Amino acid sequence: MRRLMVWAALGVLLVICWRWLAACGGAGQCKLSVAGPNDWLSLTIAAITALGILTGAALVGRTSWLIVASAVELRRLPITSPPDHVRATATSVGIRRLRFLPLRGEAVFCAGALRPAVYISKGVCDRLQMEELAAVLMHEAEHASSYDPARRAVWRAASEVFFFMPLLSWLRERRIECSELRADRRAIDALGPKPVASALWSLGTAALSPTGVAFSGTIDIRTAQLLGDPLPRRLPGASVVALTVGGFAFALAVMTCVVQVGSRLAQ
Repeated sequence: MRRLMVWAALGVLLVICWRWLAACGGAGQCKLSVAGPNDWLSLTIAAITALGILTGAALVGRTSWLIVASAVELRRLPITSPPDHVRATATSVGIRRLRFLPLRGEAVFCAGALRPAVYISKGVCDRLQMEELAAVLMHEAEHASSYDPARRAVWRAASEVFFFMPLLSWLRERRIECSELRADRRAIDALGPKPVASALWSLGTAALSPTGVAFSGTIDIRTAQLLGDPLPRRLPGASVVALTVGGFAFALAVMTCVVQVGSRLAQ
């Protein structure tokens, strides 16, 4: 609904903008100077530059907001000292920052943009066997060492800022899949597929964390990797590509008109 409202607002803005330019030129108060190829090229370059600056600033702002909001939410979580066996297992798989949640619910995820930490709840530790626990923690250790929470914040912000280019949302989903497969491969290489599969089976229906990279996610393709099945080749659909091209053209048209209005008002 929110994106639909934004699209509607941009459509109204485009109509008003071009009608103003047409009326302005017809009244003789200002004259459109776009006449030849060079003028159109200059205007297009100016519009692309303006669009890049605007969306770039929005991307930085949205990413920063997501990171700060996540940090605030993480500070509200109850943190206590983990049991000795959990601490020892985390240290053995290379986790530098472990946060233990004294909660019965099942939650295990990596969060934190600049200093990623692995969060795990008492409910998860009570449910998993030692090898399963090691597999889960090694999976999350890979997310932490790769700074996946920060990467996902950037990808989420990009998909929201460039909402008119759905190809970015598609790429965001593929990057999530790739990061989950990579984290699983690290655990599989170290411990074998059995504990990873067992942990995925146990926690596959656990609630996902809104603040970080949770263990439970993209189950279908991860199961295929565990079984040794060929992974499906992911290509964007024709509709996604067409909507992306059309969306970019629409955004560029809006920005072109805005640049022209600004140029006319500055004269």
